[in-house]
Amino acid sequence: MGMPVRELRDMVTRSLISVPTKFPVPHRPVSASGLCLNLYSSLSGKGQGAHWVDHSYSCQLVDAWLDVLPKPDRLDVGEMCLGLQPSNVQLLLR
Repeated sequence: MGMPVRELRDMVTRSLISVPTKFPVPHRPVSASGLCLNLYSSLSGKGQGAHWVDHSYSCQLVDAWLDVLPKPDRLDVGEMCLGLQPSNVQLLLR
């Protein structure tokens, strides 16, 4: 049998919330790898420095989840995921 819908939603939500997406610049990722990478500097003045953002795991997870949902439920789930990761531009553009 398949996993109940509520358990699947809770598991995906926990994964989206707990997987890091912001990393320090010294990693210098290669943009040709197909990752969603954005380089920006912190303007808060708190010394956080520059970071890059990688939402590729989150996008793959949301894609896999949306593939198993009925079409009428996909918009609600997409909006919920966007609420969890408002800086995920790839998710916003869907």
